[in-house]
Amino acid sequence: RSPLTTEVQSMIQITRTIVDGTDTLSADVPETLPLARWEDGLNPEDWQCDGCELTGGSDGEQVLLASTNGSDSGALYTTYPLEGGRSYRILLDALSAGNVSLAAAWGETGRPAGNPVQLQNDGMRYTYELTFTAPYEAEAAGEVRIPVMHLAGADTEVAIHRLQIEETRE
Repeated sequence: RSPLTTEVQSMIQITRTIVDGTDTLSADVPETLPLARWEDGLNPEDWQCDGCELTGGSDGEQVLLASTNGSDSGALYTTYPLEGGRSYRILLDALSAGNVSLAAAWGETGRPAGNPVQLQNDGMRYTYELTFTAPYEAEAAGEVRIPVMHLAGADTEVAIHRLQIEETRE
């Protein structure tokens, strides 16, 4: 700590030694399991854009761009298989111009999961977090639309720079 401040900073690293020869974790140990990371490239071919136009970044920029381009609304999403009854977290770096929200939705029905997160409408890049638990229902097994970006209003735009999906244990 600096002698001129009252702030204290610490870092704790926890390791686990397994002595019984198994490599499984017990259910009471909190952890985060990365399921998917799209940090090195967001390929437009992996995404669906309903009512909007979708492009990749220019000049090697790792970004995914979507725009309503004059239509009243649009939805941008990709699909990923998730198991029912488990908790998940989406981390997303994005910037938007217009009314854009982040959500998750179940399969073919598009039924929302969790509470949507509204993106800032100032053209600045922020990190957003969305958490939800997949239901045990049959529709939860299989493809889940994550993330779903809802674009509302003519000429609304969003740029996604990083996306990470994690399974969490609480």
